[in-house]
Amino acid sequence: LTLSGGLLLLLAATRRSLVTWAEARETLGLPALAGFPPLGPAPREEPALAEFAALLLDARRGRGEGAAVLLLPAGAGADERQGLARALALEAGARARRPTLLLDLESDGAAHLRALGGAPEPVEERVPGHVLAFPTACETLWVAYESQHSHLTDPHAGMAEAERLLGLLRREFELILMVGGPPGESYALRRLAALADATVPVVNAATTTLPAARAAGAARRAAGAAR
Repeated sequence: LTLSGGLLLLLAATRRSLVTWAEARETLGLPALAGFPPLGPAPREEPALAEFAALLLDARRGRGEGAAVLLLPAGAGADERQGLARALALEAGARARRPTLLLDLESDGAAHLRALGGAPEPVEERVPGHVLAFPTACETLWVAYESQHSHLTDPHAGMAEAERLLGLLRREFELILMVGGPPGESYALRRLAALADATVPVVNAATTTLPAARAAGAARRAAGAAR
C-alpha cells in the first residue's frame, strides 16, 4: 500500500496532461464553458452539448443582424475538435432548428458532409475565394466545402476581403462554427482569430499536455483573439 501510494504521488507530480477544469482555467487563463464525455465519430444527443449550443445561440442576442462566429482553434494532440464542432453544429442546426454553418479550415469538409447526410454537388460557376456550402440531411444545417482555399485563409486577400466574406456568411446563418489551425501558425489564421466573435480552445484530458495548452493560450493572446 505504501509503495502504491508513493507511485500515485509520483505520477501526479510528473504528469503532463490536464485533468481538472481548474487546471484548464489556470493554464489557458479562460473560463470553462462546458465539459463533454468522449463524443466518438458519430454525433449523438448530449445534455451538455444542448446547453452549450444554447449558450452560443443566446450570445448572438444584442448583436443585431448577423451570425455569431465561433472559432475552435487547434491545440495539440487528438483534442476531438472536429467531432465536437460537428456535434455542436448538429445540435444548433438540426435540433434547435437555427441556420448553422460548419466551416472546417483544416479539411475540405467532405467527411463532415458524409457524417451529416450530405455530399458535394457539381457547381457550374464558383466565385474564386468565396465559401461554397452544401446542405445536409437537415435543411437548417450546412457544411462548407474546400473553405481552406477561400479568402478566409488567403494572406493575399487582405483583411477587408476576409471581413467582407465573413459578413456575407453572417447574413445567411445564425451560427458559424469554424475549425482552424493554431492562431500562431500563420498571419491569415491570426487575422481570422481576431475577426471571430469568440475563440473556444478545446482541451482533451487524455491527450492535451500542460506545455501544449500553455503554448496554445499564448498564441491565442498574441493573435488578439476575442474572449
